[in-house]
Amino acid sequence: MIPLSYPVSRKTPLFPGTPALTLSRRAEEGQVATSTKLCLDTHSGTHLDVPCHFCPGGPSVKDYPPYIEIRSALCIDVPASGGTGLTGEMVALPPRSEEAEALLIRTGMHHCRREDPQRYAADHPFLLPSFARWLLDLFPRLRMVGIDCVSVAHPDHGPEAEEVHTTLLCRPSPVLILEDLDLSDHRLVGGTFTLVVLPMFHDRLDGTPVAALAHLPRGSGDEAV
Repeated sequence: MIPLSYPVSRKTPLFPGTPALTLSRRAEEGQVATSTKLCLDTHSGTHLDVPCHFCPGGPSVKDYPPYIEIRSALCIDVPASGGTGLTGEMVALPPRSEEAEALLIRTGMHHCRREDPQRYAADHPFLLPSFARWLLDLFPRLRMVGIDCVSVAHPDHGPEAEEVHTTLLCRPSPVLILEDLDLSDHRLVGGTFTLVVLPMFHDRLDGTPVAALAHLPRGSGDEAV
């Protein structure tokens, strides 16, 4: 089992304009225990975008199960640096990959997240709308797309940011979006695996932080399986 989620903290890099996590501790007089109130944006850390994020009247987090399992997930290497719009020409796919139901895009931005989190949040590779349409044509069973960047969209490309989200989310069979994934483990690339996504919150929300896990097949080098 390989964890794919980053811990959330007040230092978590966020898409520009997203409010950071705030903590408010309280201890009532006479009580021995304390509690902490969290104020957290739903698109913080490793998180899931669902249709109502961009599609009025679309399904919310509550319309999906609290345990999402996709048995045919694929992680592909698409090395790219900040500000690069991804295209189909940049992708080399293994045989029979069109059967995948989840596609995770590994650009290598995990290095930047660790070394320069501000740049990671502000200038990163992103999905062009044409690339999203290419994915939909190539993967007819696609249910989820993920990326190791703070978003599938770039903050400096507003119209394209909206279009790439609506292309994936606002369709009869929506393709959910995972953002800010930890895809640093090289064992993810090379074959299919089972992707498990556990929403942190299960309510009428447009997104939620998640715990995402990859279960690799036996013999793949994953010692935990």
